[in-house]
Amino acid sequence: MLSRRCLIAGSMLLLCAMLPAIGQEFHSADTNEDRKIQVIEINRLVAFYNASAYHCDESTDDGYAPFEGSTTCAPHDSDYNSQDWRIAITEISRLVTFLNADGYRANPDTPDGFEPYLGGEGEGEGEGEGEGEGETILLPGDVPLAMVWIPEGSFLMGRYPGEEESYYYEDPQHEVTFASGFWLGKYEVTKRQWEAVMGSTPWAGLRYVLDDPDTPAVHVHRDAIEAFIGALNGYTGLTFRLPSEAEWEYACRAGTTTRFYWGDDPGYILLDDYAWWVCTAWAIGEQYPHAVGLKAPNVWGLYDMSGNVWEWCQDDYLDHYNGAPTDGSTWETPGSIVGVMRGGAFYTLGDDCRSALRCGVYRSLVGTSIGFRLAR
Repeated sequence: MLSRRCLIAGSMLLLCAMLPAIGQEFHSADTNEDRKIQVIEINRLVAFYNASAYHCDESTDDGYAPFEGSTTCAPHDSDYNSQDWRIAITEISRLVTFLNADGYRANPDTPDGFEPYLGGEGEGEGEGEGEGEGETILLPGDVPLAMVWIPEGSFLMGRYPGEEESYYYEDPQHEVTFASGFWLGKYEVTKRQWEAVMGSTPWAGLRYVLDDPDTPAVHVHRDAIEAFIGALNGYTGLTFRLPSEAEWEYACRAGTTTRFYWGDDPGYILLDDYAWWVCTAWAIGEQYPHAVGLKAPNVWGLYDMSGNVWEWCQDDYLDHYNGAPTDGSTWETPGSIVGVMRGGAFYTLGDDCRSALRCGVYRSLVGTSIGFRLAR
């Protein structure tokens, strides 16, 4: 059974909340102004969370103090949800993305006026397998391809019992164990990378495509993707491939067991921070995939695992997990013409961005909302 919900956006008018943004040089939580959020600085906000409120106090490092009092100064950056002079747990969780990204920069289009930032392509990454958490491979023309090392381990694949807005074809939840780690693309494959390897631009002149080389490569057929991977392997001498569905979900979850890799987020309060979806893209007239890496990453440093474009996996699609491999390998069935896509896209609803959400579609399908990420 094909998942029609994965191919089209619902024909319904959505009210997407526009949250206030605060633009200042340093985030209020960054009390030592080093453009990094540290655990001790997050702990500072826990005091605000545990108190009934916070107020202005010029004698403190950040200009605020727990409990009610004067509210004549600007609200704390982390108090972006309703500017109610209270810090919610979801607002503290927002800063965890800055902690994991090891830095931040100003961005007036985000709820608090800032976004995670790693300081540039390749900075702080290892030079090869086993040498750090990442590697950067140079494609023709010195175009970088960043990969992240995904460690060995086990996880529960599929929806958890009672998961909100989940579907039967995410059952049964089952344990998958990876005896060894693997590499996965830090970002979706971009137009710049595709053109460097293939010398072609299949998306040129088509609707709903942004003229930006750092947006995902779209309108690429599965056969063309296989040709890209073959050419890439010939150039690098490595063994790139599409990820298995189990690898994709394991890397997406990054050790979490909730609906999303930032929590259950039942009201989609934090979804805007992590994903290009209908409320941050389609509904506001930005009806195209956006440049990779602009939203917050998961805790393993992977970007756009939710939203932006659907990502192909290598597996064939079945509408259940009965008999699925438990070692993380690809699940293939003879003669199948239906494949698996994951992650949601720039026009999809919030539940399509869940870690367990899966889609079965014909492999012949191409479009502006379908891309891919590399593994090896």
